Amino acid sequence: MEALNDIANDLRVLSVANENHHQRLLETLQSIDALVSRMIDSLVRNDGSLEKSKRLDILNWMATQPYVNHHRQGVFKCAA
Repeated sequence: MEALNDIANDLRVLSVANENHHQRLLETLQSIDALVSRMIDSLVRNDGSLEKSKRLDILNWMATQPYVNHHRQGVFKCAA
């Protein structure tokens, strides 16, 4: 019976540690997402200073979906 209590206690400790780890991962992902959003905003604002092909290369490199396809679908909306 003591072994079962030890196992149950270990599982509770692991569960709490897992929740903490999960929360830190979420915070890190939110931080990365904010950084990428700022980078994209900066690229869009500096449209005139980069050649179109160079800008598309950078956006395609950063995106999981090719920028042009994403733009054509109307998902990517620039703030005016």
